[in-house]
Amino acid sequence: MFDLFKENGISFKNANAVYTGGGIWLFYGSIRGKEKDLYFLTDDYGCTLILDESPEDFDESLYIEWQNAHKIIELENQARVLFCDKLARRLLSHNKADDLGGITDDEIKAYQKYWRLPL
Repeated sequence: MFDLFKENGISFKNANAVYTGGGIWLFYGSIRGKEKDLYFLTDDYGCTLILDESPEDFDESLYIEWQNAHKIIELENQARVLFCDKLARRLLSHNKADDLGGITDDEIKAYQKYWRLPL
């Protein structure tokens, strides 16, 4: 799946960080493809779902039933590591299309390092 991203020139349309409490951040946004936009939801462990609908409404999207209904693929192994690294680099770029939700560069860098480890 990650090769598909690279081959089709899919890039981040936006990437957002939201603090859920207890030192936990979630990351979500959309990725632009040649054919259609897709969405992602990444937890603080780096688990990443590629979705056909925006997970922005956390009252719905954090439930497994919603995730299963909208999941295209769950990124695993090297694809997950590469995606999360690209996500961290995007957040560190401070792109105006993104909402960093107050996360600091040091926190993003810590996640970037952690996400490189296998799950």
